[in-house]
Amino acid sequence: MTLREQRTPRKRALIFTGLVGACLVLLAVGRSEPAQEVRRGIHFAVSPIQAALAGGTRSVTQVLGAFAEIDQLRQENRTLRSQVEGLTQQVEQLDVLVQENDRLTKLLDTRRSLARSHETMVASVIGREATQFERVITLDRGSDAGLELGDAVLSDGGALVGSIVEVGPTYSFVRLINDSRSLVAGRDSKTKATGMIAGRLSQPLEMTEIRILDALEVGHAIITAGINQGRRFQSLYPPGLVVGRIIDVRRDQNEISQTAFVEPAADLDHLESVLVITDYEGARPPAPTPEAES
Repeated sequence: MTLREQRTPRKRALIFTGLVGACLVLLAVGRSEPAQEVRRGIHFAVSPIQAALAGGTRSVTQVLGAFAEIDQLRQENRTLRSQVEGLTQQVEQLDVLVQENDRLTKLLDTRRSLARSHETMVASVIGREATQFERVITLDRGSDAGLELGDAVLSDGGALVGSIVEVGPTYSFVRLINDSRSLVAGRDSKTKATGMIAGRLSQPLEMTEIRILDALEVGHAIITAGINQGRRFQSLYPPGLVVGRIIDVRRDQNEISQTAFVEPAADLDHLESVLVITDYEGARPPAPTPEAES
């Protein structure tokens, strides 16, 4: 065994003995007043650092928690937005159904009220022709359903709309009363004054050939007269159908007649369903005479 190998165990023993002695000394003086002062001083010196580290840890924890809450709130917000959109669509669908139900109820009520005097058929509007020259709508029913040329057409509230001018197997064309080619024999429901009502497209209807002595007033209701004007005019409509109300009257003292302007009772621009009177024979155009055919 070499001299170095002999010294190594001895050196390790001395180091171990020194450490044990140091521990005994520290244990002996650890409870002494000087040691306590040193310990308090060290604690005072490092306490701000400990507080800062603890505060930093809490801050990081709070920030991470806030991020987690924000993400959760975003997810909840997306869920709530989706639910609101779904509820909004449901409300809109319900509004449409309510409006459709109200319209059909009104239509059926009108049909029942007319059942005493006329047979009617419900038809839907499937087309509209509104130009600077004409106002025509297309119905989803035609000759296969029993509709004929000249049948009177009413709105869902029973107001006059127009008459059928062309019939196919499954469709019909209706000329509205505000078409410039339309003529209706009208009567003031109060004064019984009569006149001819002509369509003027987007403007109020014009009722002419009214005697100057008839006391027409704004607000009077105008109904169909249901009369013929000789061979010059054949009435297409039964009497008593509502046409509209007078909104203006113009009198010329130098003339023997006056003119009334009538606002249609039916909303002619937004028709969806109508009633067609199918049993009024007076609405049929007169049959041609042999002389006319020749």
